[in-house]
Parts: sequence; structure tokens; C-alpha cells
Amino acid sequence: NSVTELLNLGSQTNPNLVASSTNLVASSQSFVAGTSITFTATVRSASSSGSTPSGSVRFADQTGVATTVPLVPSSNSSATATFTTNMIGIGADTMSATYSGDGTFAPSSATVSLTATGLPDTITFTVTPNPASLNSAVTFNVTVANPVGSLAAVPTGYIEIRDGST
Repeated sequence: NSVTELLNLGSQTNPNLVASSTNLVASSQSFVAGTSITFTATVRSASSSGSTPSGSVRFADQTGVATTVPLVPSSNSSATATFTTNMIGIGADTMSATYSGDGTFAPSSATVSLTATGLPDTITFTVTPNPASLNSAVTFNVTVANPVGSLAAVPTGYIEIRDGST
């Protein structure tokens, strides 16, 4: 688990609000696309008032995965929101958690960097008839497919079949 970028907006939005800080943790930052990843945002009071932030956290990535989750008090002066998704596509991405603030606490946010890779394609090669007789015609069939459940693009390109060792 890794924590990145803690952004404390503090009381910049309203001087009467208590500063908050948001911490974001991802269950994995490097994974195969389609894997379920859990994000946990912890919002804390920056003061020792004993009050706990309330309200909600909006989770959003760069590709449109987004949801708002209510905060659940977890300990004195902190609360958590958890979001799980398997919709992170292949490539680099960033998930953000933005605490909207409440009547006591100012908004704050944090981000975590993600890298999703694709599963390797499956290549199936068949020869018909098999075995073949000397000097008889044969048919080669090659299929390239994405793994089941993969969010990868459809494979494209060329396959070259050669006779001999080169």
C-alpha cells in the first residue's frame, strides 16, 4: 500500500473552518487492468478539537471513473471512505479523493498514481491435417485473442508463417 501527495487546503476557503487533511491509499498501484482495486481515503482534523470530519469524499480518476462515498467515523478526529472498482483501464492514471468539507472542516484532497497493464494476448496455432503427409496441402489457422475479461484493445497486426528454420 502506498500513500502519495497529501494536499491540505486547510482553512483557505473559509477562515472560520478547521483545517482537514486527506490521505489516500490504493490496495495496489501497479496491477493488471480489470483487477479490483480498493481506495481508502482517511480525512483527519488538523486540530486537537476532538471533532470528526463528516460529509463525503468524491473519488475520481482521469478517465471518468467517479463516485461519491459518505465518510464513516473511524477514530477520534478521523473518518474514512472506501471505494472499490475494476474499471481502471490500461496505462497510467491518477485517482483523486476530494473531501467536500462540512460546517466545521475545510475541504482537502489527495491523489495516488496508478499503472494498469494488460494481460498478454493468447495465440493459438493449428495445422490441418495434423499430421500431414509429405507433399500434401495443409491449412494453418492462427488466432490472437485478448484474455477473458481483459480491457485491452483488439489485437491488430500481421502474422508471418515461414517454412524452415528462418
